[in-house]
This record gives sequence, C-alpha cells and structure tokens, in this order.
Amino acid sequence: MPSFLGDFDPKTPPDDIRFGSLWIDQTRSKGAGLASYHGNFIPEIPYQLMRRYTRPGDVVLDPFAGSGTTIDVGATLGRTILASDIRPVRSKIVRADARTLSLDGTVDLIILHPPYANIVSYSHEPGDLSRYKVDDFLDLFADVVRNLSRFLPSGRFLALVISDIYTSGELVLLPSECARRIRAIGYRLKSDIVKNIGTTKGKGFGAHKGLWRYRAIVNNFTLFEHEHIMIFERD
Repeated sequence: MPSFLGDFDPKTPPDDIRFGSLWIDQTRSKGAGLASYHGNFIPEIPYQLMRRYTRPGDVVLDPFAGSGTTIDVGATLGRTILASDIRPVRSKIVRADARTLSLDGTVDLIILHPPYANIVSYSHEPGDLSRYKVDDFLDLFADVVRNLSRFLPSGRFLALVISDIYTSGELVLLPSECARRIRAIGYRLKSDIVKNIGTTKGKGFGAHKGLWRYRAIVNNFTLFEHEHIMIFERD
C-alpha cells in the first residue's frame, strides 16, 4: 500500500484540501507570484500539491518557475523550494536549462508548468521550449523529464500543469502527449485534474473576448475554459 506523504492526518483532512478531479476557482489568491506574468498559474495549484505530496522541510523543484508562485507558496508552508527558469525574473530563481539542470541530492516533489509549445514565446534562448513546435517541443520536454527524474526517488510525485492547444487549425491534446512520454520514462499516472481558467483574462474572457468568440465561431473551434493538472508517481 502506498505511503501517504501529505502534511495532515488523512483521517481528518482540512476543509481546504481538494480530492476531486474538478477544481473551480472564482478568484485568485494574492501574495504569490505576479498575476500579470503571462502564463502564471494561481497559488492554489502549488498549495494543493505541496499539502498533498510533501511535508514541512521537504524539497520541491520548480524548473519553469516563471514569476515565482511556487517560491512564495512554499515559503508559507515551510518547504524548501528549488526554482529555476531559462529566463529568470526574480533573484530567487536560478538561470538554468531544465534539460541540463543538475542538483546536489534529491527532491521530494517536482512541479512542471512548461510553455504550451510555441503558443507564446518567452525568450530567444536555444533551450526555451516556447520556441518549438509540437513535435520538437515534446522531444525536448521528454529530455527535461528524463534529466530531472534523476533526482526524484521512487514513490515520489511529479505534477504537470498544462493545457490542450490549437495549432495550424487543429486541436492538439498536449497533456495526453506529454503524459505518454512521462509514463515511458518510468512513472504511473495517478490523477488527471481538470481546472477551470474561465475567470482569468485569457482570450475568451478578457478585454478582447468578443473578438476571440467571433473567431471561434467562424473558424469552428471552441475557446479553452480549462487546463489539466496531471499527477505522476515515480516507479
């Protein structure tokens, strides 16, 4: 039977711990990361992941740290956060390519929130996954997971936060494609959580929502209102 790794008594879990496969957030908690940073995930995601899969003092690795949401949430929970990014925007984030990142010792949880292929370009760095179309992106993403898995012991968890995308007029199930590559490296898929993004200022919900809804109708596609949080256990 697998061991429970969270920081609470599973017989009496706190009211704010989520156990279902659908997460709905109407507002974003403040005080972590930069809400204005493009692609920044909400603090509730690393909060739930750290509470469920780590305890105070445990080490959490976030190699696509963005504006540092995981750093800020981890500080409130007493976790040690190792944060890196190929284009760091804060002093607490180390500049590193996740494909070649090296660590001293092991980590207790990996949180991956990579670019969604080349949908949004973040930099011109050669190792920036946002520069690559889907096929090349998936190859590079597998290199990232393969490299980081050296530091994650068996029985520990990796979380992937990612969305489906449209490219060249076609829907690409990017979470499924990434999951297939993660599993091939030596992981078991434990959970696939669907989280709403309808309250964010994305294409269909921000200042230009009318334009994007028009484009969706005339081009016969739908606007994404969700993303996936996939949880994998290391073999």
